[in-house]
Amino acid sequence: MAASSNSSLSGSSVSSDAEEYQPPIWKSYLYQLQQEAPRPKRIICPREVSWDHLSGAG
Repeated sequence: MAASSNSSLSGSSVSSDAEEYQPPIWKSYLYQLQQEAPRPKRIICPREVSWDHLSGAG
């Protein structure tokens, strides 16, 4: 019976339906890792960077 009901779906999604139905555990784990990650800090360079010497090097 299950085969006849799945025949209406596309061939690629039939095998992955059972896997996608499970709750995504990795998303909660990824969210937890992002919360524990250090926050990026903005670093302001005290000197002005001049690009003149880089443009004339070629």
